[in-house]
Amino acid sequence: LWQEELLSSLRPASRQLIHHRCGEVLEEESRGTRSAAMVWEAARHFEASGAHRRALTMLEECAQHLLENGMPVEAAETLELAFAASATDEERFRTLSGRITALQGAGHWTQLAPLIEQATTLSDRSEVGRGGHSDLELLRTELLWRVEGDPQGSLDRALLCAFDAAASPRHRVRAALIAAMTSSPLA
Repeated sequence: LWQEELLSSLRPASRQLIHHRCGEVLEEESRGTRSAAMVWEAARHFEASGAHRRALTMLEECAQHLLENGMPVEAAETLELAFAASATDEERFRTLSGRITALQGAGHWTQLAPLIEQATTLSDRSEVGRGGHSDLELLRTELLWRVEGDPQGSLDRALLCAFDAAASPRHRVRAALIAAMTSSPLA
């Protein structure tokens, strides 16, 4: 409480400088400990100092580390903070896509639908998602099966992608895999 009172009595430039220096110290400490909480705190200070890009970079690196070490839920939480620190649609799309991947890895399918719609909106507004078929389309198709319990709808959509010659080979193969999963009696 006294820290907040002290900071509020400072001029904005002084307050930003203190936040920036705190962010630097915590960033250095977090490199040794790999503590997500410390990275979050450092990023909060960088945000308060106006160094949004540095905060975003730290959060994205932390999320990647968490994901690589089998902690997708923690990675998703970190990417939620990164999304809040994002200043552009491109940054928001990138962090949201990472969060979707993390939640998918954690098997949290029910949380994906609103995030996919949000990512689709961002993608449509920017150059990121131009070109028809997308990974988001395939995720929506898979959600039909996994969450909404509509394997036939999912199969139909997946087959449309798999047989569309305008889709990339990668997209067509992924769509065929979803079609195979949804049509399997073991699914």
